[in-house]
Amino acid sequence: MSSIETKNTLRLAMQAQRSALQPEVRLRAAEDAAQLALALLENTRDVVALYWPVRNELSPLILAEHLHQRHIALCLPVIIEPDTPLQFRAWEPGDALHKGRYGIDEPSQKSAFVTPSILLLPLVAFDPSGTRLGTGGGYYDRTLKQLRAKDPFVQAVGFGYAFQQAEHLPFEPHDEKLDAVITEKGTATF
Repeated sequence: MSSIETKNTLRLAMQAQRSALQPEVRLRAAEDAAQLALALLENTRDVVALYWPVRNELSPLILAEHLHQRHIALCLPVIIEPDTPLQFRAWEPGDALHKGRYGIDEPSQKSAFVTPSILLLPLVAFDPSGTRLGTGGGYYDRTLKQLRAKDPFVQAVGFGYAFQQAEHLPFEPHDEKLDAVITEKGTATF
């Protein structure tokens, strides 16, 4: 089986598992993961990029509320053009959002562009070496490559459910590694 077939098979299996979770399980996992993320981010003053959860991804919105209360600057990704790196616009909980490309909520076009130093990334799967499997668009890989070329200290933190850990994921030349992963059951750094 090719790495593309392996990735697609794993994507379908993991997305099915996420979809099968009951709402109360998702909420509890988001609360537990938020507490673990706060411990990891407690001393940061950097701009933190979150994501708007879709397709039953582990929601960072509880974490967003806590970070906002601590006066940490937040942003959300914006897709400007297909096959290009993401851009980020400033965002706070409660700000108006609109549907962007692929129907994902994004900040208003009036929100300022910002450059995050810490990116919380959604996961389809991850492995113990820090390899991340996303939805397959390559947006975060392109974005991390661009940001790390300017600042090698940019941190990529996967945010997902513990069951999304795979034994081993295929790693390709364009893939960017994670620096850490936070799940409802713990934090791993790479």
